[in-house]
Amino acid sequence: VRLVRPVVALRPKAEAAAATQDGAAEAGQANTGETRDPLAALVAFLEKSAIDKISISEGTLRQEDAGGSVDVVKDLDLTLAVPDIDGELSLSAGAGVEGRRYEVTLAVSPLRPLLEHKPAELSLSLQAEPQLAAGLTELTASGQVALNANGGYQIRGGKLTIGDEALGLDALFVPGSRPRFPRGTAGP
Repeated sequence: VRLVRPVVALRPKAEAAAATQDGAAEAGQANTGETRDPLAALVAFLEKSAIDKISISEGTLRQEDAGGSVDVVKDLDLTLAVPDIDGELSLSAGAGVEGRRYEVTLAVSPLRPLLEHKPAELSLSLQAEPQLAAGLTELTASGQVALNANGGYQIRGGKLTIGDEALGLDALFVPGSRPRFPRGTAGP
């Protein structure tokens, strides 16, 4: 699938009250013990399908908030490939935002364990032109990541490189009304 010069506009839902009611209904389902793992549906889909490549070239993304402010991402180039759920997911994207060009690459290998809440290897790279700060042209991250059923995630054996500085990273993110990283999970 290839899209050339698409323009995508995202606007807030006019029925904010309906969304709140939908959220309350979902919370009610969760309290009755019925839980649905959205990743399970994705696993089932990817077991039967292969995404050889989806690409967007020279796209524009416009996001409007409820107050009428508009954020625009221009020159969006994106390529997603998931040829096999037991293989690697690769994503590369580039876009212009407020006069700066960003390039992002992401790889998850293999994909199935990540979607089944088990660890998978992840690598991420972010580049910006012009650079974000003096000496900061690229940020890279790698390590094992696992998605938790509660919407959180855990990183083990992570390595974060910002410019010329390398840092170790072990973290557990816990979502909620006040998302947090519990003590004792940050690496040296």
